[in-house]
Amino acid sequence: MRATAAGTKIHSGRRANGRVFEATTFPHEFCDNIVFCCASIGDAFQLLLEPPAVFALATIAQLKRAARKHLEVSLAIGGTAQDNAAFRKLADDAEGSRVNLVVNLASLLEPLGADAVFLHWAYPALEERDSLTLLVTDMVRSLLVEARLELGVVVPADPRACVGFDLLALSKVGPSATSLTQ
Repeated sequence: MRATAAGTKIHSGRRANGRVFEATTFPHEFCDNIVFCCASIGDAFQLLLEPPAVFALATIAQLKRAARKHLEVSLAIGGTAQDNAAFRKLADDAEGSRVNLVVNLASLLEPLGADAVFLHWAYPALEERDSLTLLVTDMVRSLLVEARLELGVVVPADPRACVGFDLLALSKVGPSATSLTQ
């Protein structure tokens, strides 16, 4: 699994050191990986991303196509209570929900040349550990086949907040499973 390195600065909310960054003005030349946060999951397991956010994601992905071929661009999905409920349904695969989400991710991210998707299931409960692992295992395969996208999981940096994550099992899912600490 790949994680953020010690000393890596994570810019949250597009702000750092009192400066506000936009997709066209942040210092991307210092970045190897950019994780765009966050899309939500709708009731029909479609991605909810406002048009300005889609434009910003496309602008960032364009950096990769233009001159930064080694730059990795990813989209994080989740992070809210509504998204947590959607992840629970995805884990149960209600009505082919995983297929719907994978198709939606592929249709948005493949044309942009994005590299990965990060699931941000905020603090799954202990009894959801196995469901999360099964969801990640299934989605790793589906995303690689459908869109050549890797899958990662946002994991809290505080070990006490990791009870819902079977870190050993997640690390064995496959070469495309990555992690990102919060």
